[in-house]
Amino acid sequence: MRKRPKLSESFELRFWAKVRKTKQCWLWTGARGVHGHGQLRGYPGEGIASYAHRASWALHHGPIPRGKCICHRCDNPSCVNPDHLYLGTHQDNMNDMKARGRSGMLGRGDLVAGERASNRFLTWGIVTEIRRAFAQGASKTSLARRYKTVRGNIYNIVTNKNWKDCYRPTP
Repeated sequence: MRKRPKLSESFELRFWAKVRKTKQCWLWTGARGVHGHGQLRGYPGEGIASYAHRASWALHHGPIPRGKCICHRCDNPSCVNPDHLYLGTHQDNMNDMKARGRSGMLGRGDLVAGERASNRFLTWGIVTEIRRAFAQGASKTSLARRYKTVRGNIYNIVTNKNWKDCYRPTP
């Protein structure tokens, strides 16, 4: 069984610099992926980037066994509070997602989009700001930094692959 290297002190300092503790969740304030999970670089054994909740688990409980997932009890993908995380299998995670109605599907089989998605961290107002700024010449990279997301998410917004106007709620 392969063991993960010990997490370095500099990695821990970088991790904690991007965590804001609230009464319930500990929110990741750094980069997040398209599904809202915190992302960071330099986690040993995870390749180029890793999820912040996995790093939190490792910091508090030790190495993650091969083939195991770190699942959220709180339904907040940016949460890194170890009390809100549990060790499970991929199937456990999928069963939990389905049980909580977060499977990404509506009753008719349509994909959940925009603010109706359980994993949202943007709003229609922010999406409108992003599209306006992009139209005025802001780069996708600068917008990703400003809104703490990844460039691919900005690309999908400005090209209308995500956050399609047909899903915008009517006032």
